[in-house]
Amino acid sequence: MEFELMKEQLKGEYRQVFSEVLVYGSMKNISADMLTDRLTELYDILLTAQTEGRDVRRITGSDRERFCRDFFGDFTPLERLRELPGRFYSFAWVIFVMELLPFTADAGSNEKAVSNILPYLFGIGLGVVFELMCSLVILPLMFRNRKISPETWNNIAIVGFAAMFFGMLISQDSISAQLNVPSLPLVICSGAYIAIFFTVRSVWRYKHFGTIRNERKLMLKDSYYKNLSSVRLELIVMNGWKKQYERLSSRGKVTAEGYLDKLKSSEHINDIVDRGFDLFVAVIYLASVIGTAAASEGITDILVFALISGVISYFIWRFFSKAFRQGAGVRKKLISQCETAGKTMPEYLEDRLSLEDG
Repeated sequence: MEFELMKEQLKGEYRQVFSEVLVYGSMKNISADMLTDRLTELYDILLTAQTEGRDVRRITGSDRERFCRDFFGDFTPLERLRELPGRFYSFAWVIFVMELLPFTADAGSNEKAVSNILPYLFGIGLGVVFELMCSLVILPLMFRNRKISPETWNNIAIVGFAAMFFGMLISQDSISAQLNVPSLPLVICSGAYIAIFFTVRSVWRYKHFGTIRNERKLMLKDSYYKNLSSVRLELIVMNGWKKQYERLSSRGKVTAEGYLDKLKSSEHINDIVDRGFDLFVAVIYLASVIGTAAASEGITDILVFALISGVISYFIWRFFSKAFRQGAGVRKKLISQCETAGKTMPEYLEDRLSLEDG
């Protein structure tokens, strides 16, 4: 079961404990397999305690940080070393993609293609510093200030990733020193590592699960989990609408009868914004490529920039577009159900939310 779906079944301090352990495990870079096993175990314990009405402190004690530390106490340095091949696999893809195009472009020339590997080393260094900062500074501060949430960690992770990526790009021009090595060994070694890792992982998955595909992703495609995710999103939307109505109605800005029309009007604006976002990403990407082409003297630099910028733009667009459209689908579904029921939206929300609470 997805962690967020587990969390939705817990209430109050039980949910807070689950969130704290999730954030702790993520910021300490606990392996994905161990994190899944431990959080599933913790979910069962907390859900049972919640059902029986037992105080959560009988499970965690008074020191939550110590509980988290003890909970993952057997994640040894050896276990951490076992995670390195997976990290190298991700980094190998970065090197392979960034080196393959320049190497191909220079293949017809008489000069040997060379690459400056200092930006890669700089990126690794930033990654190490970021992990140490999270583990030794940010995480203790979060526990001390009692501001621990998956959302906070997600924001920190995004900032860290952006700092590493743009640090690598900026270091190419801002660092005068260079550590040049032939491009061919980089392409061959990174490509070989990708192929070997993929093969070994596929064999292991097939041996244990009967498929080479990611089991967790397959599980979340199951209709049962899709339905759970949809229900969770519906609850978030309905609670948000309810709070919005209470706020607006208290100021005399909307009536119960007019709230549905207001939501339909807002949804129309959201559709326009969604289309506008697609156009915005496309225009920014094309403008950046055209600007680079105008300032660059070589086709290789233009192609490399277009490839890297295109990949980044695609994943940014995909992330936000998926969130926009999933939310829009749920909102339109709720509006349609309210109209079919023949109720005002506040009445519909009250009935649905009381049913879910029951």
